[in-house]
Amino acid sequence: MTRLSDFLRYTLDKDPMKRVSLRQEIDALNLYLGIEKLRFGDRLRISFDIEDAAYQGLVPSLILQPLIENALKYAVAPREEGGHLRIEGCVRGKTLGLAVQDDGPGLAANIMESNNGRGVGLRNTRERLAVLYGDHNCLTMRNAQPGLRIEITLPYERAAQL
Repeated sequence: MTRLSDFLRYTLDKDPMKRVSLRQEIDALNLYLGIEKLRFGDRLRISFDIEDAAYQGLVPSLILQPLIENALKYAVAPREEGGHLRIEGCVRGKTLGLAVQDDGPGLAANIMESNNGRGVGLRNTRERLAVLYGDHNCLTMRNAQPGLRIEITLPYERAAQL
């Protein structure tokens, strides 16, 4: 209950158009993933591969949460053995790269080509990125071996040091 309360408080406090450091975003995701770990137990495996510089980059608040929610819904929940989620962050020159990859079945070619993805979460994420960054962002998805990989590229802006 405490994790749920903390996560709900965080979501209510954050303006969806506000940007936070990737470290803050990961802390919020860990609240959410803690709740999901209770639900899935050992069936949910999570790993992070985030460069130190990426943690300092600014990202839209809760930008990764709907991508992770989709991965849980389509790659982990339907499979008896569960699944693995990998969350990545890196800085390449003037860009911040983020990725969420699962080890599920991926997407059928016709869905991938239509660019519809996995529902409302992906569409909302694209729209938020367009409003905040205009043409200076990229959201792509591709089937990986195994699973689905969603990548976001943003201009790298470093959060102010506290």
